[in-house]
Amino acid sequence: TTEVLKQRALSSRFEVRFVPQQLELQSFNDCARQVKLIGMVRLAGGAAELGLGGGDSRTVMSTTASATSSSSSMGSRQSAMLWLATRQRVARSFTHIFSFQLHAPALGAPTVAEYGCRFAWCCQHRWTPSELQRAKHLEGLVDEVGTQRGGFLSGLGTSGASGHRSSHQLGSPTRGMDRSAYVSTWTSIGECLAVEVTFCVIPSGTHSSSSGGVGSTGNSNSGFNPLGELKVAVYICHPGLGSLDSKSSSRLESLVHCLSTGTMTMPAPRGKVHTIRLEYTAGQRSLRIFLGMDSTEALCEAEVDLEQTIALHLGSAYLGLCLLPLDHEHRLVGETNPPDLKEAKYTSRDRPISVTSWSHELLEKSDYSLRRSGEDALGLETWFSCLELDYNVPWPLPLVLPQSALANYNRVFQLLLAFRHVHMELQALTLPRGDLLAWALRHEIAFFLSQILQYFQQDVVEVAHQKMLRIIQSSDSFDVVVCAHEEFMGTVMTHCFLRTPELHALLMSALRTAILFCRVAPTSTLAGSKAAASASKSTSATRSHSQARAPHSVASSGRRGTELRRLQTDFETITSSVLRMMHSMHRVGMHTHLSKVLLRLDYNGYFSGSLDP
Repeated sequence: TTEVLKQRALSSRFEVRFVPQQLELQSFNDCARQVKLIGMVRLAGGAAELGLGGGDSRTVMSTTASATSSSSSMGSRQSAMLWLATRQRVARSFTHIFSFQLHAPALGAPTVAEYGCRFAWCCQHRWTPSELQRAKHLEGLVDEVGTQRGGFLSGLGTSGASGHRSSHQLGSPTRGMDRSAYVSTWTSIGECLAVEVTFCVIPSGTHSSSSGGVGSTGNSNSGFNPLGELKVAVYICHPGLGSLDSKSSSRLESLVHCLSTGTMTMPAPRGKVHTIRLEYTAGQRSLRIFLGMDSTEALCEAEVDLEQTIALHLGSAYLGLCLLPLDHEHRLVGETNPPDLKEAKYTSRDRPISVTSWSHELLEKSDYSLRRSGEDALGLETWFSCLELDYNVPWPLPLVLPQSALANYNRVFQLLLAFRHVHMELQALTLPRGDLLAWALRHEIAFFLSQILQYFQQDVVEVAHQKMLRIIQSSDSFDVVVCAHEEFMGTVMTHCFLRTPELHALLMSALRTAILFCRVAPTSTLAGSKAAASASKSTSATRSHSQARAPHSVASSGRRGTELRRLQTDFETITSSVLRMMHSMHRVGMHTHLSKVLLRLDYNGYFSGSLDP
């Protein structure tokens, strides 16, 4: 019983999750499961509206000066966050695009000197969107009964998505402070990379007047040429930067480091949709921000290595958009005698925004990425690269299992999972008895893949694992344990051909050919069964109709037969190349362990043909 409980506790630390190579939300219709809404956010009209609340009138952002004069207004301190529900890959080069629309003041509303919005694109992995959503829900419940709390994330305890204990909660107000003045911003998350976008509009009726300001008379659309100023800034916030106590609010201020800024002025007509494009190049450690889809001149550029700057989980992180007040000021690292920053509130200048589209796409595909056009429609990419094995490593095991080791384990997991998936697809395939070509091809493919899978699991993983266990059990030195694990990981990676790109690519091509065969063969089965049924039920009354459809059936069967023969030729070419490369590597002594798999694969020379064993 104790052993079963230990196994259950160990298995609970593992999780298989889906990390897509590409995500595209052209609109927010029917995407409630793909995003998480926190605070004053709602989905309406195919867009995600930040600052308009979720149906509760108390959470609607103030739009007039009188509405924001009361410091106890829920809208003056409510946050608005929109997060993608699943992690996205950010360690490799990617393009991230989102479009937003500023909600201008209503026609006939009092003219203000300027209005605008301020929000941040955030990248972090510590807190899951569900945990952030739960923390915000708890904060709202406590606020309703008038009880003081410890901060935006204190309802979660001290552990987040990473499973490690947090040393402190950044941005948490202390007991006794005025909760009505506290605004949860992205800095309260803790470790995070943020690209802040500030867009301010000066109405045409006010920017030419030197005395214009809040409460000025006139109409907000008295002119037709409003000007907009767009400012973009890249910030880093993590516990290593430290924190300061705010004198005016008794609040723990998180320090942030500004990497780069950029500003531009442009026309800002009402209702215009603006597109922000982020391009990250991992090799050059460059993050560039553009305005527009086709812009070639970067508005802002920062030198940053995401994998080294912030903590990621297997190269992935959660991405979100977070609203914050225009008057909010950050505590910057390196400021000498910084001024005392007061709590910022949403005012009549702050306007809601609508996010109309959102996309994330990797520019560098993984080793398992599909190369043929049209193959992605078969769902191969999911099995080859999008499924990952997540392990919550308890302390002090990260000293032995760093992130690089977990990434290598995932490559092995994806390789074995892909082979097992294709092998099971072949076993579940039903073929007609008379289709000799399909039976022969399935036998060849299944034999080849089963032998390769057996080699991976028995000759490589099992042998290396037993060797590592013997070394660990016979030693009491931590350094020996670390070296034994590194040797095990290196042996598995090398002998599974993950460090031999050419041979690895050929094996992936064999898997794709096998999956394509599984898609083509059932079609021929259906055609064969229909033909047999038609022949057995032929009568004098239906013979003319069957003869009319015969040319189409014959042509369809001919195309399927041609496709099967093409797949057979492709598979034989791939297997011949695999064996030729294995023989070459074995002869030069690169992989002496290949003798067993070569004997099992080609014991009678069927695949290699004229090759000498």
